[in-house]
Amino acid sequence: MYIYRLFFLMLFCFFSEVFFCQEKNILESIFNQNSNSLVGKIYQQRKKYRLKVILTEVSRSMENTLQTKEFKAGITEEIYFNPASLVKLPVSVMALEKINSLKDYGVAVDSRIEFDSAFACQTAMKFDETSSNRFASVEHFIKKMLLVSDNEAYNRIFEFLGTESIAKKLTLWGASNSAIVQRFTAECDSVMNTYANPYRFLNEKGEIIYQEGLRCFNRAYRNPLNAMIGKAYIDHRNKLVKKPRDFSHANFLPLEFINKLLTLIIFPSLQDKDIKLNLVEKDYKFMREFLKKTPYESITPVYDKKKFPDNYKKYYLPDDFLTNSFFEGVEVYNIVGRSHGFISDCSYFFDKNSGVEFFLSAVLYVNEDGVINDGKYEYNSIGLPFLRQLGMAVLRYERKKHR
Repeated sequence: MYIYRLFFLMLFCFFSEVFFCQEKNILESIFNQNSNSLVGKIYQQRKKYRLKVILTEVSRSMENTLQTKEFKAGITEEIYFNPASLVKLPVSVMALEKINSLKDYGVAVDSRIEFDSAFACQTAMKFDETSSNRFASVEHFIKKMLLVSDNEAYNRIFEFLGTESIAKKLTLWGASNSAIVQRFTAECDSVMNTYANPYRFLNEKGEIIYQEGLRCFNRAYRNPLNAMIGKAYIDHRNKLVKKPRDFSHANFLPLEFINKLLTLIIFPSLQDKDIKLNLVEKDYKFMREFLKKTPYESITPVYDKKKFPDNYKKYYLPDDFLTNSFFEGVEVYNIVGRSHGFISDCSYFFDKNSGVEFFLSAVLYVNEDGVINDGKYEYNSIGLPFLRQLGMAVLRYERKKHR
C-alpha cells in the first residue's frame, strides 16, 4: 500500500508545477525551455556575458497576505558589474527621506532649490527650463530620472545628498560594500566627486528656508570585488590603454539589493529589519507613478515621443508593447542601467488579466571586443533582444503556471 501511495505522489509531483515536492529553480527551467533562442544561448555562455538574473514570484493568500519566493540563475558568485543608472533608484529614495527630515523648516519635495559652485567640476543652477514654473525641485529631478533616466537630474540629487550621507544610508540598509560615489560627468574625478555643492531651498517669496554649504567626505572607497573589466580601454585623453579598466573606485550596487529595494517600494508591507524606508504613503505613490509612466504620459516635463518612445526605459518590452496583444493588461514598474557594456533592468510585472505578478532583475555584459569606452557595445544586437525575450519568456511561463 505504501508503494502505491509513493507512486501516485511521485506522479503528482511530476505533472504539477504548483505543488513543489522538491525545490525547483523556475529560472533554470525557463532557460532550458528556451535553449534554442537567444535567451538560452546567452545562458549557456553566462560566464562570458557575466549574466545574473533574479526572479521574485509574488503570491497572495485568501486574506491577501503577500508571499514571495526568489529564484536566481546565471553566475552564482558575487562579481562586479557597473550599475549605471540603477543608482537612480536608491538616491531617489534617499532624497525623499531627506526632504521628510527637513519638513520642520518648511521644505517640501516641490520646494524651489538652487545650487552654487564652490569647487572644481561643480556648476551653479538657479532655474530648470523643463519645469512648469522654471524652478528646480527635488520632485522634478526624480521625475526626470525615473521617466528618461536623466543624468543631469541625477547629478543634482547626488549633490543634494552628498557622498557621506549616501554612504551612511547604504550602510544602514546593509549594503556597506556598495558605493554611489560618482556624478555622471567625465569632468569630475574621484576627488572632485567627494565635494558636494552648496545649495539652498527658497519659499514662494524667494526667501531662504534651509541651506547647506560645501560638504566633503574624504573616506576612500575601494570595491572588495575584482573590478578589473575588459582587456583595454580608451582613457580621458582618447588614448588606447592596453589593460583592463579598474572600476574599483566606481559606483557599485549588487543586483540583489536593487531587486529588494524595488520590491519594498512596490510593497512597503514587506519591509523588515534589514531595510526600513523612512517614506510616507504619498512618497510611495509618487515613486510608483513615475516608475510605471512612459515618457509620453508625462505632463511635466514634456518629452518628444520620437526621441523617447514608450519603451525607452523599459528594456523587457518591445517597441509595440502598447498594441501587442501579448502585453495587454500588463503594467511594468522599473529602473534600468546601461554603461560600459553593462545593461540591466529591474522590473515589477503586474498582469491585470491573469493576476500574475513578479519581479525580474537581470544584468549582462555585452562588449565583444573587450575595449571599454570605445562606444562599440552590443546593446542593440544582443543586450536589448535578450532582455525582451527574457521578459516574454518569464511572463509566458508565469501565466501558464498561474492557470
